[in-house]
Amino acid sequence: MPSTTQDLGLKIACSIRAGTAFPYPAYKNCCFYRTDLNELYMYDGANWVQWRTRDYTIVVAASNSLDPTLADPAYRCDGTDDQAEINNAITSLGATGGAVILLDGTYGITASVKLASKVTLMGQGAGTVLRVPNGHDASLNVISSSSINHALVANLKIDGNKANQTAGVMHGVYFDTVTYSKVVGCWVEDMWAAGIYVYNLSNHNTVTGNTCQGNDDGILLNGSSHNTMTGNTCQGNDYNGIHSNSSSHNTMTGNTCQGNGYNSIYLEGSSHNTMTGNTCQGNGYHGIYLNSCDNNTVSGNTCTGNGWDGISLDSSSNSTVSGNTCQGNEYHGIYLDLLSNSTVSGDTCTGNGQDGICLDSSSNSTVSGNTCQGNGWAGICVFWMSHNNTVTGNTIGGNSQSANNTNDGIWVNTDSNYNNIQGNTVRRGVGANKQRYGIRINTADCDGNLVINNDLYQAGVTGDYSDAGTGTVYHNNRTTAGWVP
Repeated sequence: MPSTTQDLGLKIACSIRAGTAFPYPAYKNCCFYRTDLNELYMYDGANWVQWRTRDYTIVVAASNSLDPTLADPAYRCDGTDDQAEINNAITSLGATGGAVILLDGTYGITASVKLASKVTLMGQGAGTVLRVPNGHDASLNVISSSSINHALVANLKIDGNKANQTAGVMHGVYFDTVTYSKVVGCWVEDMWAAGIYVYNLSNHNTVTGNTCQGNDDGILLNGSSHNTMTGNTCQGNDYNGIHSNSSSHNTMTGNTCQGNGYNSIYLEGSSHNTMTGNTCQGNGYHGIYLNSCDNNTVSGNTCTGNGWDGISLDSSSNSTVSGNTCQGNEYHGIYLDLLSNSTVSGDTCTGNGQDGICLDSSSNSTVSGNTCQGNGWAGICVFWMSHNNTVTGNTIGGNSQSANNTNDGIWVNTDSNYNNIQGNTVRRGVGANKQRYGIRINTADCDGNLVINNDLYQAGVTGDYSDAGTGTVYHNNRTTAGWVP
């Protein structure tokens, strides 16, 4: 181990670029050691950011590193149980912390690498691989941490080698009661459980710029709050891209979740979370799915080509769904079931297999300013005991694409009462398949609905408006024949 700061700088200079001035151009997540400052930096894509090396940095080499002699002999791994050398390096840093730098190469991991407070564990990119060997077949957290704070895992790859395991619960990065820590720029693949697992009061952490693929869940939160997940790619996982269970006040922004077996982003029993600017594409079930989750915000997401709904909220009241694009999903663009006091506004729902927006057994909610065009069934559907909702200011056209003259622009059905439908613009469309009616109150058990001030000019093939309800108030709507007072 180097005994002086100068030796330390020279040692690192051999495996990581070093000098007294930052190099440009630089690629994201590359490392540079400032020999004049005795500090390690990482390039975040725009700036060189100092990582907390503090007083100590230790280099660890894999058995197949390009030059293992760059590490002190005590920290040269042999390819078997390599967590031993890594853990010894972490322990040697002491309570003040520091950095453990893993050189390029493959590290065989059979027990947990145990992260500590104020410690940075940093690789050299995807060429630094922590791999579970064939036939490990036992539970394992590759990088594990418990009751620590201000730690960093960065710029390395974890390979769970799932194809060559038959048993065991295996997580890539595991946080248990961890706070103010980060997982940055890592690749976590083929784990038998979660790629990154944030668990049990692990709060105020950041998970950013990681790629999680081929795991059960890409990123899993359980019982943890005030965490940020941003800019991650979660693809091809067996279940969900990002999964939150009983977790609140978390932010999920700018993530790309595609081709996962179940959902792109799945929340259950989680409240006061924000999902914004995510791309959710080609997942087996929903783009974004909230189940028994109240007071959440879903905004500015793009949900396309998913096997079920673009966005689905089930028993999740007091929610805001705004500014999303839901296109080409197999079922609904946006589906609200068994909820109340929610807002759906400014969304674009086009080309979905069933309804653009559907309220099912949902009440006291507002659907406003949305664009619903070219969907297979109705543009907006209000049905099955959905009461006291406001549907206003929406632009609806060219729906009923599954069959001509069959479905409607706005469809109210099955004991749905006292809904306020006003100020909407509805057109039948110009393609081969067109809407049947602009607005249809479908059954006699739909009582006291208000239909006023809508623009229904050429809104349906059969007619602009049809009312089979009871006590409907129909007033001051524009139709093909003119204004109907």
